[in-house]
Amino acid sequence: MPLRTRRPSPCTVEFTYSDKPPLSPLQNRTYTFLNLILRSLAIGVAVLGVLLKLGRVPDEMGWVRGLVPVWVWVLGAGVLWSLPPSLPQEESLLALRSLGLQTTSSGRTFPLFSSASRFIPISAIKDVIIHEAIIGLEVRYYLAVVVEGEDVLEVVFGGLVPRRGVLEEVWRGVREVIGKEDGG
Repeated sequence: MPLRTRRPSPCTVEFTYSDKPPLSPLQNRTYTFLNLILRSLAIGVAVLGVLLKLGRVPDEMGWVRGLVPVWVWVLGAGVLWSLPPSLPQEESLLALRSLGLQTTSSGRTFPLFSSASRFIPISAIKDVIIHEAIIGLEVRYYLAVVVEGEDVLEVVFGGLVPRRGVLEEVWRGVREVIGKEDGG
């Protein structure tokens, strides 16, 4: 799970963390196509199973009725739905001097493989911190933005939980760009 850093200008830095190596455009299109095919097949199998249960199968498809019980159709639809290859999940943080921070999370959402973004203006950023959480017997570190007027922290890379060293690298880069080099 590598961290990719882009510095298009001295006042801009983008950190992207992913759970898999980046895909080529061809791999991305292939995964998307397979996902759509398998999900469409799963929906078709589920609809056929419901039609069988309701007894609304057209006469020309009557041969399907005798093949397998309805529960097998529903189980088959569930299996097909869970089979599509997963796209890499990516989360990124874009720091723009004198403008603010933008967090983006994208990946495994169907059908559009959409992403969620949030922009935090520089005037609303109180601090950028690395915090720790204890979950069971494990200590997890996370990067968060303290936003003025909000009771909750804006967690960056929250879905992927990178190692502490990765978070420290991002923390230093962000504080350098947004002008909080003092460390406190």
